[in-house]
Parts: sequence; C-alpha cells; structure tokens
Amino acid sequence: MSKRGVMAIRWAARVLSVLFVVTVLLMTVVPDPYREPRALRFNEIVELAFLPWGVLIGTILAWRWERIGGFIAVGSLLAFYLSFLLLRGWFPSGPWFLLFSLPGILFLLLSFLDRNHK
Repeated sequence: MSKRGVMAIRWAARVLSVLFVVTVLLMTVVPDPYREPRALRFNEIVELAFLPWGVLIGTILAWRWERIGGFIAVGSLLAFYLSFLLLRGWFPSGPWFLLFSLPGILFLLLSFLDRNHK
C-alpha cells in the first residue's frame, strides 16, 4: 500500500478513536434518564471490563504503539464475546460491538501495513 494510503488509514483510525473515547466518556458521565439505577451484576462488570474499557485502553495506546494497542483492543473484543457467551449462554448479535472496536482493528492493520511499507 502507498504511503498516502497508510496515512489515510492512520488518520481514519485516529478520528474514529477520538469519537469512540468521547462516546464512552459521555455514556459514563451522563446518566440515562430511562434506566432505573441498580447495582451492576457480575457478568456486566466482566463484560464492561473488556468492552468498552479494554478496547478503550488499547485504542489509546495504539496512538503511540499501534501493534500493542491494536492487539489489546482486538483481544479485549474477543474476550468480551467469549465472556458474553460463557456468562450469558448466548452470543451478542448486531454490528455495534464491532463498530466500537473498528479503531483498534484499523490500528492493528496499520501496524502490519506500515511495517511492510518500510
């Protein structure tokens, strides 16, 4: 891939990661008026540790270390799916979890593309 293509993917991953971080922080800080306040269940705590927090940490690290951060983000996504399946007995449906992990996936892809480019 050309140097210009790699830079386009890098900036797309960075812009998406900023949107992801802002979204997660807003979801954390702004209360949901339609949800009854209650304590989180064990399975919810485990799942939240992987998505969004594990993916978020990986995405932030990927700004400096693309491969390490990308592996953490993608690994957290896989751990989220596995924990969801083990703790709830079914697999989550829909593309939403993958969309939140897209910056980490792009950073991981970049780490391999950029290395091959050099």
